[in-house]
Amino acid sequence: MNKLTNINRFNKSIIVLSLGLALSACGGSSDDKVNSAPTISSTAVTSVESGTVYSYSLVAADADGDTLSMSAANLPTWLSFDTSTGVLSGTPADSDEGDTAITLTVSDGTDDITQSFTISVTVPVPVNNAAVITSTSVTAATVGETYSYTLTATDADSDTLTMSATIPGALSWLTFDDATGILSGMPASGDVAATEMTLTVNDGTEDTMQTFTITVAEADVIDSGPALVVYEEDANPLWAAWDCCGGTTPAIISDDADHGLVTQFNIVGDTVVGFNARDAVDGVAFDAPAGTTLEFDLKVTAMPTAGDTDWKLKLEDSAEGFAEVNLQDSAEGQVPVLDTWMHYTFNIPALGLSDVDLIMIFPTWAAGDGAEFSVDNVVFNIDTDAEVSTPGNSGDGATTTTAVGIDFEGDQLTWESFDTAPVQYVANPKTDGINTSTKAALFDILQGDGEWVGALTQGITSFALDASNCVVKVDVYKDTISETHIKFQQNNGVNDDGIMWGSHGTVGVTNTVVNQWETLTFDTCHWVGLAETGNIGALAIFPDKTPARSQNTMNYLDNIMFTEQGDVVTPEPTGPTAGTDLVLNGGFDDGANNWVGQNVIDEAGNNVLEAIVTAPGDVWAVNLSQVMTLVAGQSYTFTFKAKAEVGRTIVAGLGFNHDPWTATTEIVTLTTDWATYTYTMIPDAGDDNSRVLFDMGGEAGNVYLDDISVVVN
Repeated sequence: MNKLTNINRFNKSIIVLSLGLALSACGGSSDDKVNSAPTISSTAVTSVESGTVYSYSLVAADADGDTLSMSAANLPTWLSFDTSTGVLSGTPADSDEGDTAITLTVSDGTDDITQSFTISVTVPVPVNNAAVITSTSVTAATVGETYSYTLTATDADSDTLTMSATIPGALSWLTFDDATGILSGMPASGDVAATEMTLTVNDGTEDTMQTFTITVAEADVIDSGPALVVYEEDANPLWAAWDCCGGTTPAIISDDADHGLVTQFNIVGDTVVGFNARDAVDGVAFDAPAGTTLEFDLKVTAMPTAGDTDWKLKLEDSAEGFAEVNLQDSAEGQVPVLDTWMHYTFNIPALGLSDVDLIMIFPTWAAGDGAEFSVDNVVFNIDTDAEVSTPGNSGDGATTTTAVGIDFEGDQLTWESFDTAPVQYVANPKTDGINTSTKAALFDILQGDGEWVGALTQGITSFALDASNCVVKVDVYKDTISETHIKFQQNNGVNDDGIMWGSHGTVGVTNTVVNQWETLTFDTCHWVGLAETGNIGALAIFPDKTPARSQNTMNYLDNIMFTEQGDVVTPEPTGPTAGTDLVLNGGFDDGANNWVGQNVIDEAGNNVLEAIVTAPGDVWAVNLSQVMTLVAGQSYTFTFKAKAEVGRTIVAGLGFNHDPWTATTEIVTLTTDWATYTYTMIPDAGDDNSRVLFDMGGEAGNVYLDDISVVVN
């Protein structure tokens, strides 16, 4: 038993010893612990566009729960690293374009771990806004009438716009001004067609095109047949073929099947030839009221010996004078071609004549010797409202049209100046929706005491004022805002004392716009003494301007109408007509006229304005005289050409409400080369103190301007 007990005790000792050795071998002391390195779980952001915020948050963890610290190396100047949050951020500029290597480090105090990557900075390609065409094309044109369409456009990027046109051969009668965007011309009868047209606006990057079809039609005039046949197959004894000075006798010869018998003329020496009613027995002048045309066919069979020269049409009236034009000034716009019949049409009132008693067709005087040509189908035509005359007799003009209207294009009242120079009959200065006639009466007042223009009405039995014609209307076109007056006198003459109504026998209405037509209405129906007026001896119209009557002004009159009594009020201005250019002398063709304190210089034969900016702060170097009226909310196209002695920025726009000054403006960058700048402006206020303004900025140095316009959209 003792032996067995001892054996058991020995075994227990062995087990205890073995456990002790095992524990010793395991290193059970806390001073010998193994460290775990930190880990990074975030993925780096590796690209960014310039001008855009870059941001990347570094995320790390540690299995031992150790406190971690973060740091960054190789950072460019535009980047920063927040060591407390681990946020890497910044905004690169265009100059930072390219790749940058970045290293971020996380440490647990024992071990470090790094994240290396590359950030690529790219510069975005700018998005261009194409130009926008804001004008509506004009698609209809009429033979013998002026066609005009102004292309306008805007650009959201304020890019400089250039304009161009692709003009097909069928529209060769058109021209395009790439500076103003005006497409214009006058079609002839051979241009009747419908043709596609394309205009282009380029902003320096891309084109914006406007494609439309222009349809040319004949003038809407319905002929009732010839009002007077001068020659067709048979000679008219009241309009005999005639040679002024060459000693020849015009002959009637046979031509082709289409023309039959024609009149042949030969030019010998210095002479003119044609058809003469003045010298015929019982011959009288032909009255040519509004709408009258002269038409004829011409074939040249031998050109002048001296060579090419202009061919002329000359019309005379022994009482009124004459008009002489080239044949290419006809509605057809063509010159004679050898051995070819050609047709010509001329508007007689547009030439300033209301009667014709002599027709001359010839090569230029003293250059036509040796020429031979034939003429056929020589006729005066009038529209269906005109009275058709028998050959050689005059039509009925003055007595039937005077009481209805006076348009200066027919045989109506005889107008003259009562003060200074005689009234002039000129081309309409602006054909628009109010007045589309071809001619108007101009009295250009240069004297300090003003001028009256008027008409003597004696002998016209229908010319009296009563309830049927006591409202007087007249179209006026002026370069000033001033009052227009009308004045009636009885009896004979224009300087007697037979004035009837008002303290000075006048009534006046003020025009509201300049450089465009406006209809003024004068209600004379309630003047004292109207019922006793009887026939009127004279009618005078004159503008008024304090302190003297309209000195140094241009005044046009047209379409004087006498209408029945009614509730007549002078219409309130509805704003300027679309297409009207409000700027006077924008091309400086008249020097510095209408511009304040500036120099106009000649640059290669072209007048330009030179704004001399002598020192910084000399900003209000240019302003337009107070001659325009801007309408609040109205859209305008503001266009000008400019360059600078040294590159600079200026402010350009429309100014108004002078005290305090306010404006609608654009910042414009100028270079040393000419460029055209176009902007659409819609002012929120306006008055009659409006003007174009240019703020020249803070730099010294000259600025040059040309072709300034403010066009109503």
